This record gives sequence, structure tokens and C-alpha cells, in this order.
Amino acid sequence: MKAVILEGKEQVRVDDLPDPTIQEPTDVIVRVTVAGICGTDVRIYWGQFPVAPGAALGHEFVGVVEAAGSAVERFQPGERVVSPFSNFCGGCFYCRQGILTNCDRRQVFGFGQSNDPSGLGGAQAELVRVPNADAMLESLPDEVSDVQAGFLSDVLPGAFAGLELGGVRPGHVVAVVGCGPTGLCAVLSARAMGAATVVAVDHHPERLEA
Repeated sequence: MKAVILEGKEQVRVDDLPDPTIQEPTDVIVRVTVAGICGTDVRIYWGQFPVAPGAALGHEFVGVVEAAGSAVERFQPGERVVSPFSNFCGGCFYCRQGILTNCDRRQVFGFGQSNDPSGLGGAQAELVRVPNADAMLESLPDEVSDVQAGFLSDVLPGAFAGLELGGVRPGHVVAVVGCGPTGLCAVLSARAMGAATVVAVDHHPERLEA
């Protein structure tokens, strides 16, 4: 398969990697239709995160189930799905509390674990293996496009969760400081949550215009 591969600081290439395979009965293989470029990917490109050369990049993706392990119950080949940017075991202390991003065995797509046969590859690729698929993946209705669904893999849920933790309620005034992708999603989320006034703070004219 083709994938975007990190060569080193500020160097990437599109090249061939082996197709991922079902390793556990709970795995699925997803054929990627949309993959995002996150600010974290840019920081990996800049060399600010220690990701080994040769790893496929990308952790935001939407696609179609290509194959499913024998224990997968919720998904069949041909279904459109969106995945979160990292996996979780479902059984550790943090998972039992619902704090999935603190999972003891958490791995993030596109952070170099593709060099580890038991790890996760990058999602800026034609195919990606998704472990624990019944818990991780969500089906997509026909009326939601792949591009729209791409926001659900990382940036929009993070902004929404931050507002929920902040206790935003209908009628509140919300200030969003910094209106990059996450900030703009926070603006949209605050309005959807009923905020009476949303104040967007930034110094980029195009972001303020949006």
C-alpha cells in the first residue's frame, strides 16, 4: 500500500509499505478515504516529537471496513466508519473510569509504532489496522460525508469535551483564545451548546473572518 512516511526532520515521502493484516480477532482493516493533517503531524515533521524515521504518519481518518476479525460484532466489510486518533484497552483503571486517553496501554496512530509489529501504523495510508474495533469505531450515516466525518476523529471532540469540562451551559458567554482548527471547533461547539455570546480572540484575519 501507499503511505506518507517520515524520512527525518522536515522530510517525508510517499512510498510503499506492507499491507496491514488482522492480528487479533477483534481487529478490522479500514481502507482510508479521508485522512487529516493535524497540527501534531506538523510538529512531528518539524522534529518536535521523537518519531522514528520510516514510520507512516497520520492519526485522523475515515474509511470503509475492508476486513473484520472473527470476533468483531458491530462491523461488516463495506461499512463506512470513523476512528478516534488512539486506541484503548477497555479494562485498565483509567478505561473503567471512562478516561480513555489515559489508558495504560494507549497507542496513537501515526506515532511510529508501525515499526513494532504489535503497534499501530499511520492513517495517511491506503489501509490501517484498527484494534478493539467494536469499541473504537463508529458507523457513519449516509448523510454525513467523509470530509465532515473527519472532524469527529480528533479536533471536534477535543474542543467539545473541553467546553463540557468547562461547564458551558445555554446563556453563557464563552471566550475562545486562539482560533486555529481547535479554536474554531470550540467556537462552533459553544454556539451549538447554546452560548449567548462567543468571543473569538486571534490575530490572524482569516481566522477572525471565519
